[in-house]
Amino acid sequence: MTRQGRERNDMAKTWLVGSGKWAALATLLLSACAQDLNLADSVVDANRDASEAVALTPQVEVLRERVENIDRAQSRLFQQINALAGQINDLRAEDARLLQKLEELAARDAAEAEKARRGRISLSGRITALKKRVEEVLKVAIEARNGLSEIRRELAGADAQAGAEPSAWGLHLASYRSRAEAAAGWSAIKAELHENVNGLQANVIEDTSQADGEARFRLVAGPIADKHQAEALCLAIRKKTSFCEVVGFSDRSASSPKP
Repeated sequence: MTRQGRERNDMAKTWLVGSGKWAALATLLLSACAQDLNLADSVVDANRDASEAVALTPQVEVLRERVENIDRAQSRLFQQINALAGQINDLRAEDARLLQKLEELAARDAAEAEKARRGRISLSGRITALKKRVEEVLKVAIEARNGLSEIRRELAGADAQAGAEPSAWGLHLASYRSRAEAAAGWSAIKAELHENVNGLQANVIEDTSQADGEARFRLVAGPIADKHQAEALCLAIRKKTSFCEVVGFSDRSASSPKP
């Protein structure tokens, strides 16, 4: 668990002991959140290792951002709970003081005793209202936790998909600044490398990961079922041109250039 996660759990647990039915619910939530935070640390560590080998897909990045936003929201919710708990403890201390005063006045002054009794009733109402507010905040925290679990399931699926072995292979032959340039480039490549690319189709895949922030359009020819065959074909092409790279081939996020 991260240091911030441990501090947040320790802070919330300080006032949860002996707080009644809603406190038990909060304790249960904190335990579950601790497990989630441990799981999140494991997922982040594993994905950090994986990112050294392959680039994360935009879908994974979006899901990670959603996880971070929900975790920050949970932190703010527990801060609210801690603040409300402090108010409840202050009111309970005041209630104890009034109870002691009421007992002292009961034998001496009925009017003052009645005033103290009414003060205790007012405090009881305020404590009840604060407890209700804590329950509402806990409900929001539970809903946030459930949403976080759902996002983690999506993230796991996206990571698995990103790391899966491609079902087919392609030849990355060139990159262009527009789809129109890619279409023209494909026509020129087919004329120059006809015997190497004959029977292959070309996909134009947008690449937004460039350092200058500008999109590039990769021209990938395929599909080729066997990776070794794709590597051999790429080697033959490199003997004629300056560039060829074997990559996974997919129809998703791609378009076929005009001939």
